[in-house]
Amino acid sequence: MNTDRSDKVRILAVDDDQNVLDLYEEFLSFPISTYQFDLTLCHQSETAVEAVQTAIKDAEPFAVAFLDIRMDSGPDGVWAAQQIRILDPNIEIVMVTAHDDVSPEEIVSRVPPAGKLLYIKKPFSPEEIKQFAVALGAKWQQEIQLLEIQAQLEGHVEERATDLLKTNRQMSREIEERRRAEEELHESEEKYRTILENIEEGYFEVDLAGDFTFVNDSLCRIAGYNRDELIGMNNRDYTTPETAKEMYQVFSKTYQTGEPARIADYEIFRKDGSTRTLELSASLMGNSTGEPVGFRGVVRDITERKRAEEALRESEERYRSLFKNNHTVMLLIDPETADIVDANPAACSFYGWGHEELTNKKITDINTLTDEQVFQEIERAKSEENQHFFFRHRLARDEIVDVEVFSGPIVLNGKQLLYSIVHDITERKQAIEALRASEEKYRTVLEANPDPVVVYDIEGKVVYYNPAFTRVFGWSLGERLGKKMDVFVPEESLPETQTMINRVLAGESFSGIETRRYTKEGKLIPVSISGAVLRDMDGHPVGSVINLRDISEQKNLEGQLQQAQKMEAVGTLAGGIAHDFNNLLQAIQGYTELLLMRKKEGDSDWRELQEVIRASKRGAELTQQLLTFSRKVESKR
Repeated sequence: MNTDRSDKVRILAVDDDQNVLDLYEEFLSFPISTYQFDLTLCHQSETAVEAVQTAIKDAEPFAVAFLDIRMDSGPDGVWAAQQIRILDPNIEIVMVTAHDDVSPEEIVSRVPPAGKLLYIKKPFSPEEIKQFAVALGAKWQQEIQLLEIQAQLEGHVEERATDLLKTNRQMSREIEERRRAEEELHESEEKYRTILENIEEGYFEVDLAGDFTFVNDSLCRIAGYNRDELIGMNNRDYTTPETAKEMYQVFSKTYQTGEPARIADYEIFRKDGSTRTLELSASLMGNSTGEPVGFRGVVRDITERKRAEEALRESEERYRSLFKNNHTVMLLIDPETADIVDANPAACSFYGWGHEELTNKKITDINTLTDEQVFQEIERAKSEENQHFFFRHRLARDEIVDVEVFSGPIVLNGKQLLYSIVHDITERKQAIEALRASEEKYRTVLEANPDPVVVYDIEGKVVYYNPAFTRVFGWSLGERLGKKMDVFVPEESLPETQTMINRVLAGESFSGIETRRYTKEGKLIPVSISGAVLRDMDGHPVGSVINLRDISEQKNLEGQLQQAQKMEAVGTLAGGIAHDFNNLLQAIQGYTELLLMRKKEGDSDWRELQEVIRASKRGAELTQQLLTFSRKVESKR
């Protein structure tokens, strides 16, 4: 076990999320106050337990362990805490969780004692982790020192109580322990060197003149030189004169004060001429007597991070320009407080308030919904459950307008906001209402129309037909909606029907075209068809409106008229014939009666003349019937 822990605290961090482990590494990679942290990262509980076993075996125990309670695979953090407590009763354990369903009492019962078990909730801040690490590390060091002092006191008492032989044996043991300690120190130094060679960050040691005396492989990779080339080089050899001067001043201050140095952002020239951006932390390095002999430090390559930050800055600048110069109303809203964080000039113009006055308001001040309703909608936008809303907003001139809002989450400067685009839809809503009223009016007209009317889309599918269509043809709207009506067109009428369709689609109207159509029952009825194209608001054809008048009754009347006209002709002909026959029969009957007056009954031709008279009378009766028929026809006229 190391006896000098004033500047080195071993930390174990366990989490199955690499992003969280990266945060531990970022927070604890550099010295804090007089503490330097030796950080070990593990993704699983089993690996963490093995690391503690190895640390105890190597006499380099961990001071603090940060354990995530929930793991996606393998045992959870509570299991790991139990195993670690069994292995090392002195370690300080911090349980980390992002959930509220964890019972501290249950964990304490499984991982005693309570005095060496703490909790921290995600998301955590750098300050929290650093404070836990420093405070618990100091506590651990003090407890270890007390245990060592106690052991020493017990040893001294035992020494006073033993005789000279035991004293000699004790001295022998001390010599053996010193030898073992030296071996452990040597092994520790070897492990320390191995760790340095395998860490991602560059590690260096320089003398008081600033010349490299030791570098690890990572620093060689970062600088682009091999180890032999770097040893003996000075920062003046791979930086600008300005940077070299700044580094000299920082290291000089560290030499004078003993406080660790940090340079957050500086550039170096690699061997191939390319540049990299680095950050550096360093501390004073002394010899066995404590005399300063140089500096040691860690270098991290932050080139990619700087590029990402620059790209983010440029992106935010583009966003700011777009936000400021856009003619569309745009707002930035804090979803936690409903504060209007920012508003572009178009928003100020639309709402009627200046920028300062508008950004001092909350979105609840201009939305007509209740505060509770507004926050409910904010949550929906924040979670991306819904990003399209319709509200009513108040303007500075005491006017309330209808608006359409598109809102979604955006992160600016590390804070989540709602980016909202607002459109005034008052005129559009009024136009929609007018259109709805117009449609209702025309629908009423169509519903009341006694003639069947059908509306087709551009593909010839039924969009609507009125009740008269159902009454005449038998199909309900639900049966044929979205379908073509080829079913009621007779096969012989298909060519003329296609001609009518082509005329309508060409923008030509037609009317009074007589044809025939089937009803649902299969009855063929005569119809008179009229049609016109249906256009949208931009004048583009979107369908057709067809009126089909049932002319069955008209056709029946026309048939009756034709029959009456035929009967009239027959009556006129019959009347003329009867009149002529009547004249002939009158002459026949008259002359026959004159002959009978000259005859006597019994004459040879008496009987024949009587037959002539009787035949004439029968002919007169027939003629009278024709005349009667003729007069009936004329009366019907």
